[in-house]
Amino acid sequence: TVSPAAVQLPELPADINRNALQLTEGLQLDVTVALVSAPSRVWCQATDGSEACTSLCDQLNTLCAEAVAVDSGCHTEGTVYAVYYGKDESWYRAQALAVNEESCHMFFIDFGNVEDITFDCIAALPEEIVALAV
Repeated sequence: TVSPAAVQLPELPADINRNALQLTEGLQLDVTVALVSAPSRVWCQATDGSEACTSLCDQLNTLCAEAVAVDSGCHTEGTVYAVYYGKDESWYRAQALAVNEESCHMFFIDFGNVEDITFDCIAALPEEIVALAV
């Protein structure tokens, strides 16, 4: 058993709640749990928004099929990029939390997970896709 004090949660962007649904007492939603990273950090997507999320992922996969990676050294903390996630071979939106010599520590804004991603899997993203609420 790991004590809650021993769990190191990654720092998240200050504007993380920019598209968050405001919950009120009595509100009932059907949701899909995307990630549970700690008892106080649960990432859900409204089930009625799943089509929007799937559509966004489809758009990213089409848009980024021929994407050119952002040159190493040009990545900026806080910027949202298109990120290729090799585990499922798809593109997602992710915000750079930290940049080092070989990779970026990325926060996947639609799913809640945090991963280290190499520069060759990071591409620029049009502002209209960065700003979409899903």
